[in-house]
Amino acid sequence: MERRKVVSTLLKSVGYDKASKTLEVELTHGATFEYYEVPEYVYRAFMNAESRGSFYHANIHDSYAYRKLR
Repeated sequence: MERRKVVSTLLKSVGYDKASKTLEVELTHGATFEYYEVPEYVYRAFMNAESRGSFYHANIHDSYAYRKLR
């Protein structure tokens, strides 16, 4: 999955696969997580959020099944 770099103190890059509803989030400290069954509207809201880090903590992390890639 291709990720786009984002401007954030917490996040380094974000990618989304619409077909599988999989969201990939790379944090600035190096860890990368893959989240499953994330609706496209959540991804769009995430990318349009004023603070992506706050949105991530409030609406994604611990809200969807995930695995740590590295």
